[in-house]
Amino acid sequence: MEHRVERVSVLLIRELSSIIKNEVKDPRISEFVTITDAKVSKDLQSARIYYSVVGDRKKEEKTGIALNDAANFIRVKLKTRLTMRYIPTLKFFLDETFDNAERIYSILKKIDDEKKDETPRSEDEIKSEEKKESDK
Repeated sequence: MEHRVERVSVLLIRELSSIIKNEVKDPRISEFVTITDAKVSKDLQSARIYYSVVGDRKKEEKTGIALNDAANFIRVKLKTRLTMRYIPTLKFFLDETFDNAERIYSILKKIDDEKKDETPRSEDEIKSEEKKESDK
């Protein structure tokens, strides 16, 4: 069963990308929208679709609203393309993986820069600090 869910997810990503690019004519949807992932339930009745958009936060929100508004239209288009008994209900979510990865990278870079800014200590300085601590 897991294998089928995975195959349906991959198929949905491919078909949704094509439908959104070629058939959905909503001006609120950014032309730089990418379907990044699809999480299909085990019973294949619902799917969480993750998208990313090149642009600012306002453009991401507008695209999300438009995609969720067009979900039923997209399901009808999927019905003609897929040979499945049931087409899952679609719910679109902004994929924040790239934002999170970028934030983590910048934090790690900042830590690395701070380490480089520290002046290296000599062995004598380290020994004198150890002696002070042992004297306490």
